[in-house]
Order: sequence, then C-alpha cells, then structure tokens
Amino acid sequence: MNLNSIINKIVNMFVRKAVNHGIDKGIGYAARKGKSEAQMTPMERTQAQKGREMAKRARKAASITRRLGRRRRGRCAAHHSMRKCLDSFRP
Repeated sequence: MNLNSIINKIVNMFVRKAVNHGIDKGIGYAARKGKSEAQMTPMERTQAQKGREMAKRARKAASITRRLGRRRRGRCAAHHSMRKCLDSFRP
C-alpha cells in the first residue's frame, strides 16, 4: 500500500464523517421544522422525536437491505460462499 492510497483512505474517512454529520443535522432540522427546542410545543417535540426515530429505522432498513443484497449475489461479506453464509445462520 503506497502513501497515496493511505492518504485517500484517511481523507475519505473524514469526508464520510462530515457528510453523515450534515445528514443527521438536516434530518433533525426537518423533524423540528426549523424551530429550536425552546420554540416548540410539547406536541411538536414528540412529533420531532418520532421523526428522528423513523429516520433511524429507515437507516437500519437500508443497511439490512444492502446486507441482504450482498448475500443474494452468491456470497456475503464474512464468507466466501453462500453455503457457508447460510450455514452460519442455522442453529
């Protein structure tokens, strides 16, 4: 591994963190409808909390879908063959 690929990996790590932070802030802003916590009524606060929980569930569903898609192509990230992957889930 050369120095260029190491630098690229480090830069990508920071960019990924910054983008994820921005997405989380945007979801929070949209859930609050642009208001601060002090300006919100209790009903709006509970609605914003439900919006954040729904976004969290959507992220988990997307992650699970990507994981299932990898397995469907014939292998998973942890194993080299589909048979080993399926055997690891059997009791």
